[in-house]
Amino acid sequence: MKKAQKKTVENITTKDVKIEGSMGEGDTNEMLENKEVIREEVTLQIEVIQEGKGYALLESEAEGEKKTETGEEKDNEKNQLVGDLIGKENKTWKSCQPKTHVMFLKTHKTGSSTVQNIIFRYAERENLSLALPKNRFTHLLNYPRNFSADFVKQTATGQKFDILANHMRFNFPEVLKVMHDDTFYFSILRHPIPTVKSVFMYWNTDTEIFRNSKDLNEFMKFPLSYYKLNYTKNYYAKNLMWFDFGLNHNHVDDEDYFEAAISWIESTFNLILISEYFEESMILLKEALCWSMDDVTYFVLNKRSKASTQNLTQETISRIKEWNSLDWKLYLHFNKTFWRKIKENIGLEQMNRKVQLLKQKNKELKNTCLQNSKATDPANVISNMFLPFQPNKAKIQGYNLKTDLNNITKHQCQRMILTERWYSKLIYNKQFSNLSIQYQIDNYNEDTSK
Repeated sequence: MKKAQKKTVENITTKDVKIEGSMGEGDTNEMLENKEVIREEVTLQIEVIQEGKGYALLESEAEGEKKTETGEEKDNEKNQLVGDLIGKENKTWKSCQPKTHVMFLKTHKTGSSTVQNIIFRYAERENLSLALPKNRFTHLLNYPRNFSADFVKQTATGQKFDILANHMRFNFPEVLKVMHDDTFYFSILRHPIPTVKSVFMYWNTDTEIFRNSKDLNEFMKFPLSYYKLNYTKNYYAKNLMWFDFGLNHNHVDDEDYFEAAISWIESTFNLILISEYFEESMILLKEALCWSMDDVTYFVLNKRSKASTQNLTQETISRIKEWNSLDWKLYLHFNKTFWRKIKENIGLEQMNRKVQLLKQKNKELKNTCLQNSKATDPANVISNMFLPFQPNKAKIQGYNLKTDLNNITKHQCQRMILTERWYSKLIYNKQFSNLSIQYQIDNYNEDTSK
């Protein structure tokens, strides 16, 4: 089916879409861990959608019967083996088979690093091959250039890969060259207001567009005073999610163009997740991929500290939606699609039960693995392997592990807090130099750590 759509993709991405610039730097994302979510009534969810919150499951959802959860025993001993918490569920009763050919479009500032860590851990456990950059010292697939198969480090035999999950600008015909025909495609979106706030904090001194504005409120008063088409990183300042999908972020927001782009996304991607409802998104992902609940446990990665925030005026909020109208409409569209799908295919009551189970598992893992059971500011992170990239004015939190963990527990916990850059590098060395990831971690020179 994907090959049959290639003509449509080319029409969109070459005629209306292609804008290239210089290399981008890194990714972080802010998760709202303490956000209260109302889930009791469908009518309440619809009201939330109108405010621009929610998430979306595409019409082209992967085939496979929906699963039901079995009862799971909980052991609350302080130093319980993490393998008991994030080990494999018994899948003999399931009618579907786990999908192992997966492409994740890693969008910016949307919680995508947390999703990527889930995928990397699954790939490592199942010994799956990953499409990685040729340069082992970068985690970017030549972003922001349109993705090309030539950006990928090829294997000696030249076979296609199981997983693609590193930062890239989506280019479907080229992705097809490195991924299997039955690949499952998915991505994640986030409400444009917190996305733009996060982008500004992350790149406010790194791009000429943001550099001369005091803050985001000032920038949004007169965006055209700062925004120039010839600036190489102008995509950070306008419709960034649209740009990551390979679309033209500077295109006029007319109905025909928007509808054609949405139709193409729906025909290409099997699933769209939403950051504000991260637990629900992980449930949808595991259901679509026929993975276990344990496969989608996580710690939030690359979270900004509370000090790295900015208050926005109501005028700024309105202007962000108008300035990023393609991203705003993209987000709203897939919210509505999701809530219809969740009502038809899962139901709120079933979803709520699974969300509570996932929350409990994540809480148990935090209590088992982490010092103080939470993230810490960058100055307190002990090892560079677990210290996210620190951009400009933003402070990105990391984690420290407890020191009394046994080896099995420690190895599992380490995977959950590895930064994107380090995990990509470790997988690269395993895949092309036959060095086990655990060997690399154990032999890392901590003298270079903070």
